Amino acid sequence: MDIFIITGSLHGGKTSFAARLAEALKKAGRSVGGFVSPGLWNGGVRSGFDIRDVFSGETVPLARTEAVSGYRFRQFSFFPEGIEFGFSSVKASLGRPDDYVFIDEVGKMETQGMGWGPLIPDVLSSRSAAVFAVRAEYAGLVAETFSIKRPVIIDIEAPLEAALAFMGLGPLYCN
Repeated sequence: MDIFIITGSLHGGKTSFAARLAEALKKAGRSVGGFVSPGLWNGGVRSGFDIRDVFSGETVPLARTEAVSGYRFRQFSFFPEGIEFGFSSVKASLGRPDDYVFIDEVGKMETQGMGWGPLIPDVLSSRSAAVFAVRAEYAGLVAETFSIKRPVIIDIEAPLEAALAFMGLGPLYCN
């Protein structure tokens, strides 16, 4: 099973890249599942996240900076319904099974067994290829924590066509 780690900086565009990649894979006839978590902004400040199933397109609230009932991590309060939606999205993807399973984002919280952390072993042991969005500074920690050997690292600065080529869906050009 292949493991792809999409990397970039904080607020650098990992989610946008992952969403474009999922759409390109669909257009290429591949099945995709899991989710991306688009950020929300208010006055130039991150105010929260939604969570969107890449298979169905359904979107629900995931986290907000204002207090809501649910789990709190750093400045965000997480909606229990958003967390459940993410778990259900990945479990449905593994049950179909899809060619690619997206989890956006995997980071420090997951390496501590929280957030999407409990989903990672199931994805890694499936026949689906894993596609994780990970902040560049945490890529090594994520790989070490989940014993990911030889992931394909895709920097969001690379063209989308290069990512598709690494996934076996186009020519790979090397200079």
